[in-house]
Amino acid sequence: MPIVNLCHFGVPDWIGNFQNPNFPALFAQYAKVFARRFPWVQLYTPINEMYVVLYGWWNGQLSSDQVFVMALKHLMKANVLAMQGILEVRPDAIFIQSESSEYYHAENPAAIKPAEQMNAKRFLSLDLNYGQRVNSEMHDYLLDNGITRDEYHFFRHGNPKHHCIMGNDYYKTNEHRVAADGSTRASGEIFGYHAITMQYYDRYHLPVMHTETNLWEGLWRDEAVN
Repeated sequence: MPIVNLCHFGVPDWIGNFQNPNFPALFAQYAKVFARRFPWVQLYTPINEMYVVLYGWWNGQLSSDQVFVMALKHLMKANVLAMQGILEVRPDAIFIQSESSEYYHAENPAAIKPAEQMNAKRFLSLDLNYGQRVNSEMHDYLLDNGITRDEYHFFRHGNPKHHCIMGNDYYKTNEHRVAADGSTRASGEIFGYHAITMQYYDRYHLPVMHTETNLWEGLWRDEAVN
């Protein structure tokens, strides 16, 4: 049985990018039409790896805090509305998030604070998707960068979490070394998949699926799973 992924990075040119406030409604409409067209599909990943919009790789290629929060708000609202729409057509639908599992290691004591902030930020996509209460620092961060109180409360109460499986993607590049100035570089595997995934499981208490791993290119070519 296939797992259907309806958005795997990027949008059509006529939408522009994930800063477009029309994206959630358009995507939710698309998801519901798809579910009607293919009613035999039960397993969905509506939007893949929503957190990585942080890096500014897709469409507009923008990467400020305000851009990240605005894109995240639109992506998460689109994801939640899509799940709600699909459930209207297929009440037994199951959603597998396929989210990047990240960790930020402080390289020295002066880097502990920025690393802690990044380790709180890495949960934001799934926090909003699953209605998880964020800590006070992340709450202020969201409000300061474009999410309203009403929008935050929509995420707290509008999600069909009981239809979800937490998909975790892990590559060696998912672990980062953080400097005192907040800059990051790849650390390679330090904690590894199990330790990091347990952090996510302890936060959300959902069934887990390992949804992506390994790299074919370059250094890890000999280790990639075909």
